[in-house]
Amino acid sequence: MALTTHRSRQCVFTADDNSQCPMSTTASNGYCMEHQAFATKNIEGQLEFALEQLERWGNIQAVQDDHAAREAALATRETTLAARAAILDAKSIDVIIREFFCDRRENHIGEREEKLNAQEAELAAKKDELNAFKEVKRDLAQKISSLRNRLTQSEAAPAMTRAEIDNRAQMDDIKAENQLLQEQTGAFATRMNRLEIDIRKIKDKLCATEIAGHIRASSNTQMAQLTASQESNSSFGWDQETDGEGDGDENSEDELVRYFRLYVVEELRQRRFFL
Repeated sequence: MALTTHRSRQCVFTADDNSQCPMSTTASNGYCMEHQAFATKNIEGQLEFALEQLERWGNIQAVQDDHAAREAALATRETTLAARAAILDAKSIDVIIREFFCDRRENHIGEREEKLNAQEAELAAKKDELNAFKEVKRDLAQKISSLRNRLTQSEAAPAMTRAEIDNRAQMDDIKAENQLLQEQTGAFATRMNRLEIDIRKIKDKLCATEIAGHIRASSNTQMAQLTASQESNSSFGWDQETDGEGDGDENSEDELVRYFRLYVVEELRQRRFFL
């Protein structure tokens, strides 16, 4: 191994008054023979400083590890918060969708209520028309009964005189008019039956709707009234057959109202016979 040689240089010792040692040295530590003890102390100070630095470095490393653990925990919390935010976003979207469909359902229910109110008003109008038909039917039944009584009395008379022959001619005219009146009465009964069928259909629509539950009781009462009216019709001996125009589905309700009005006008015109 080669020997290491050091050139002569000034001692590195520095006094308290900052005065430099004037002596020269070749020692590797830079101190002269007089100040070698200071070199030993300097080495011990350097070792203490190095130990302090190592201790500080260990503390720094622990702090760094703690910081890394805290950053990992913060990253985990951020991931958890992001997942919770995504769940909340999904829930908010679901709530918005539910509100949208609830609004649509409320609007649909409102439309159905309006339709039901319109159908109730229409049913009330048809009931009024039916009551008017029943009044006209009652008047016609009384007139037909009067005509039948007159015919029975005229047919039971004995041998006819000239005046009686004239009366018989008048009675024939009365029979013809009575026949015409009966035909008109049959047509009126047919129209009234068709009107009752339309009313039943409207009642069935109302009963089939959940919101129209409160109408069912009144519908049953109206059906009983219609049954009673049909029994009264049978007691008068009227023929309830249809006139071959179908079951009323082909004609609109406006046509039924128009037929009713035309019939009432014709009936009023025919009243001149009974005056």
